[in-house]
Amino acid sequence: MSLRFRLVFFVILLAVVSLTGTLIIVRNLTILDENQGMASFKDEVYHTHLQALTSIQAAQSLLYQHQASYTRDIDRIVNKTMHFEEILSHIPAHYRQHLDRACYRCHEDPGGRVDTLSDSIGDIQLRLDEYRRHISVLMTTNDAKAQIVRHGKASVIGEEIIAAIGDINSSAGLMVDDLLQSSRELLPRTVYTIQSAMIIIVTISLAILAFLLWALN
Repeated sequence: MSLRFRLVFFVILLAVVSLTGTLIIVRNLTILDENQGMASFKDEVYHTHLQALTSIQAAQSLLYQHQASYTRDIDRIVNKTMHFEEILSHIPAHYRQHLDRACYRCHEDPGGRVDTLSDSIGDIQLRLDEYRRHISVLMTTNDAKAQIVRHGKASVIGEEIIAAIGDINSSAGLMVDDLLQSSRELLPRTVYTIQSAMIIIVTISLAILAFLLWALN
């Protein structure tokens, strides 16, 4: 085997090793980026669900205050329910925006989970429509008996909505726990893979360089 052939062979080998190692590193850096994205999504999940729960709890609290004649500001109740509905309708779409291949690392059938979530939120929105109907009567009637009836019905539905949102938040909490567990397992493995690839590339490159220097002397 001629010297020239050996030089070409080892240069090609060095290029192949470098390219392979680079692809491995880039792939794992992509995984790290996805991992960071999942961590950001976790924070968004906590924030969005907490906002929804806070809004409906505030509306219910104002309803009780109105019932006890502490306040007559029905507009604030309406605003809180509108804010709640806005967040509620956003939640499934928000999840679907994050349904990528990264989701399948720590969730089984994430698409099915989001569909189930949409159904649950649809049920809550039906209750919310009824909740608003009772509140609208409180805004328009001076009949004391009608107000008592509407207050009672709205209060019951409001508590049902709060309970339903609590269930959804619990499910979201389990999802986040899965995500955090996956992140804890994925991060050190990915870092180890990148470090190993870099060590292998440097070792083989130095070995080839040493051979080339020896062959040229």
